[in-house]
Amino acid sequence: MSILETKKLVKERGWGGPGKAVISFTSTVNGYHHFKKRPFQGSQFLMQCRPEMGNKYDKAATLVVAPKLDVVAPELHDKETRAASTSGRDRQQTVREICGHPVGRVPKGLSAVVRFAINNGWGAYCWYLGTMTHDGPVRGGGPKLNECYVMVGERRMADEIVRQIRRNGGRDINVL
Repeated sequence: MSILETKKLVKERGWGGPGKAVISFTSTVNGYHHFKKRPFQGSQFLMQCRPEMGNKYDKAATLVVAPKLDVVAPELHDKETRAASTSGRDRQQTVREICGHPVGRVPKGLSAVVRFAINNGWGAYCWYLGTMTHDGPVRGGGPKLNECYVMVGERRMADEIVRQIRRNGGRDINVL
């Protein structure tokens, strides 16, 4: 994750200012094997974290949703996000096809932190760093997208949110 890229994003979006805090950290987006949507790489394809209502397995489940097409730069609309597989099982995907759709979920421990922040008026976003990891054949294993998360909100809550992120496996934590 690049702190410079995060600072640039804060400036472009006007997220800074008195009483505001921006927290960034790295983690994964889980559930790629279920959703089968690979996002476009980089902060120009900023995805939103949203509560997933009705998830019977995790009351704090949080989806990561690709942006709507109308907020994505037109030159990215037909960019490939996933190549077709040589077996023919998976077809090619483009930015246009995944916009507005969930691409995965915030990992279980961190989803409670992100959900806490959202419920307290914070914005929660992330972008794909371009790499994947795989935990193997264990429960909760499978392919995971490496992501940079950014949360924006009231400075007075930042210390508590950072403590929770650390406790639940967030890495490379920065506060602006």
